[in-house]
Amino acid sequence: MYIFVFIDIIMNLQETIRRILREERKPSNFLKRRLEMLDYEVESLFNEIEHRIETYSGIDICIIYKNGVSLFETIMENSISAMYYNHYSNIDDNYDNSKEWAHEYLDMVNYIRNKYQDKIIKYYEDNCPSPKLK
Repeated sequence: MYIFVFIDIIMNLQETIRRILREERKPSNFLKRRLEMLDYEVESLFNEIEHRIETYSGIDICIIYKNGVSLFETIMENSISAMYYNHYSNIDDNYDNSKEWAHEYLDMVNYIRNKYQDKIIKYYEDNCPSPKLK
């Protein structure tokens, strides 16, 4: 009888874990209040890239970045880094081990990917010619 109760507890625990993992995390209120600032960081870096293309005929980003994904990842990482130093540096003195910062970081990654990834990759593809097949 105890075995059946124990198995039932394990099954309920596994189902609860699966349910929690399926649920989407909502951004913290702290991040929600700063989404405009995050947008500003991403858009200012993207505008800088656009300016380079207009000024230097696009060759600059086509050489520096292998593809649209690497351009997007660079803009995303630099934007999040700026957000950390401008708004989150007080969270924890130990930047690499802060659980709170890890959650904020993942929320920012998801936000930027959902809002900007397709736009930035398309921009790269439109402005950088594909290498010709031999």
